Amino acid sequence: MVPDLLTLHRDRVRCLDGFYDVERWNEGGEARTHMQHWLFRAAIDTGAVSWDVKKWGRLEFVAVFSHPNQHELEFAIVYDIRSVPPVLSSDITAYPAGYRSLSPEAIAALPSTLIPKPPSELAWLTYLVGRFNDLHRRTATLVQGWPR
Repeated sequence: MVPDLLTLHRDRVRCLDGFYDVERWNEGGEARTHMQHWLFRAAIDTGAVSWDVKKWGRLEFVAVFSHPNQHELEFAIVYDIRSVPPVLSSDITAYPAGYRSLSPEAIAALPSTLIPKPPSELAWLTYLVGRFNDLHRRTATLVQGWPR
């Protein structure tokens, strides 16, 4: 079993209270697609999210929605290993049955199931840390199983 890469320090998330402002992040454009990325970066900067830097080095994390409708969230971990590409994953909203019969505009207007309810700093960080840990675990399993 591969141990988690990231640790969420729930007691330190309080210093980010107010970061997730529903009105601010419901605007269009970059704010709507990058909010969770900026929140995650702030969580690292404040120590609310950490990892073993001695073991893994200075990692970079990316978590951005591919479109303002927030139906697909793309994840990447850039490991501190020279010439190794980032590992990627994504999470897609749960569409209702029969959504294929809807117009593209109606599909885009569907609410995203990826947004935590309620959309708080702690809920977002719990979700993001879990997804990054899952991506790390799957990557480590692939590396361990790779033929030599």
